[in-house]
Amino acid sequence: MASDEVKRVLTILNNVGAIDERRGVSVDFLVMVLSQPKERVLELMRRLIEMRYVGVTPPDNYYLTPRGVLAASSVYS
Repeated sequence: MASDEVKRVLTILNNVGAIDERRGVSVDFLVMVLSQPKERVLELMRRLIEMRYVGVTPPDNYYLTPRGVLAASSVYS
């Protein structure tokens, strides 16, 4: 996975305030914002979950973990 894709997703989640379990965003929202097929977005999100940058709550609401918030913040510095 390209680091640019990772940075883009982390930045989007941070910018929309998806920074904890209560504020997660749906995969459909991410598909719309990223302009990518749903399968590609799900692949990206699985990878980010493996990296421990993103968490997911039912029914597929994605949010930044504390580690993800730090990674997203480092994009700006």
